[in-house]
Amino acid sequence: MKKEWKLTKEQQAQTIKAVQTYFSEERQEEIGDLAALLLIDQLVPVLAGSFYNQGVNDSIERAQNHIEELYALEIPLP
Repeated sequence: MKKEWKLTKEQQAQTIKAVQTYFSEERQEEIGDLAALLLIDQLVPVLAGSFYNQGVNDSIERAQNHIEELYALEIPLP
């Protein structure tokens, strides 16, 4: 399943500002909206997929823990 990751306009604006702040404070460089957006467009698919997969794995682990709890409820038969 190929997922297309998109930010809302608000998320995009916040992320552009965050990238610009990082470049300004950490690298003493000023970058424009377009440069920040192009960087974000490259990073979002990589990061979003990683975070999504981590969420799936966390959900699987949690479900497995609940299944183990259910097995513990079994009543031993004579």
